[in-house]
Amino acid sequence: MLNLIKFTAAAASRQPFSRGFKTPPFISSFLLEKRRINVTGLIDDENAESIIFQLMYFEYRNPKAPIQMIINSGGRLITSGLAVYDQMKALKCPVHTCCVGNAASMAAVLLARGEKEFRYASANNSVMIHSAIGGYQGSSKDVQITFNQLMAEEDKIVLALARDTGSSIDVIRKCIERDNFMSPQQAKHLGLIDIIGTLPPIPSPKHEHPKADNDMN
Repeated sequence: MLNLIKFTAAAASRQPFSRGFKTPPFISSFLLEKRRINVTGLIDDENAESIIFQLMYFEYRNPKAPIQMIINSGGRLITSGLAVYDQMKALKCPVHTCCVGNAASMAAVLLARGEKEFRYASANNSVMIHSAIGGYQGSSKDVQITFNQLMAEEDKIVLALARDTGSSIDVIRKCIERDNFMSPQQAKHLGLIDIIGTLPPIPSPKHEHPKADNDMN
């Protein structure tokens, strides 16, 4: 567990607000203390790894206290997003999600995965869902294999959104036929969020794992 704590601190410090900006250490420490995760920029393997280890760290510290996930992302890789999604499902502690700015593609899926009644979106943001996107090259057989895999991944997204929004699979498939940009009101109507507004502050957690602070030093 010591390695997990040290790795999480390092991962949080390198998780960028943008591709050219490294999070200052004091900001990373503040976010870790407040149990907040920023999902910003592209959702790729590197950022997914950072997010997952922060989720694991927060659960280790206190498996009952909520985690706040602040999302401003255009998404990207389905596989990376689903890795984060599965970790959110596996946690004992609830994850409260909030879109500030933009939650598109896989980012919208993570937004909807948050704890019911605790999925927020600020008043001027945008939420977008769409069908799976991929590129194909190689032989015709390889192209068909890649296409089939892409459709299988899209089915996973459809099932996840149907489960988390309470909508039917047919409704979700209709919604993702084209790029579907939604206002917070529309996202709430579909069931992607519950509240139009920003996350309230989390009270300072109590009864956290006593070894965590010592191991961080």
